[in-house]
Amino acid sequence: KMIKVEDIDLKDSKTYEMIGKGRTCGMFQLESSLTPFCIRIKPKNIEEISAINALGRPSCLPAQRKAYMRRKVGLDPVTYRHPKLKRALEKTYGISLYEESMMIIAQDCAGWDLNQADALRKITKLKGKDPGLVMRTEASFLKDCMEHSKMTYKVAKEIWDKEIIPFGSYGFNKSHSVSYSHISFYTAWLKCHYPAEFMCSLINSEDPNSDKTQEY
Repeated sequence: KMIKVEDIDLKDSKTYEMIGKGRTCGMFQLESSLTPFCIRIKPKNIEEISAINALGRPSCLPAQRKAYMRRKVGLDPVTYRHPKLKRALEKTYGISLYEESMMIIAQDCAGWDLNQADALRKITKLKGKDPGLVMRTEASFLKDCMEHSKMTYKVAKEIWDKEIIPFGSYGFNKSHSVSYSHISFYTAWLKCHYPAEFMCSLINSEDPNSDKTQEY
């Protein structure tokens, strides 16, 4: 039987059940370090797989990962550092996962337009190459947060340090994460419904002498 990507059911419950059990060996992005997230979160749709992929990026700190998973399953309440963060972070349980969220934070908290917000996104990618520019941007952000949203300096500084700066360690934009997550699901679906064929192809794609081949 010839299978087309378009024929794969993105709502297939058996595939999500397999992912939630941690049987992710060979799945794009979801194996190895992300397997525990799959077990804890038990994704039910592409959006939740996307969140798992984003949680694995260096921009998401261990404390944020723990908070997301506890909030996702209802163990902890969803909280925000300031009410103005709700629009940006509501769908991710108050945790910054995507670059787009950072841009919305700049809009809602500092009153910046999308052009300024995108400039902020680009600045986080400098990785220390222009510390002067980062310092000037931080000063503008803090000043505008205090004026636009009437925040205290302490709250504005905390938002900068905890929500903005971590993206300098590499975070996903959502379109990238969702695209990855479709591929994650496709590999999961194939493993779930055609395990012999999938694993055979997976083994043949690796160096016969590699550790991965032995693992598979």
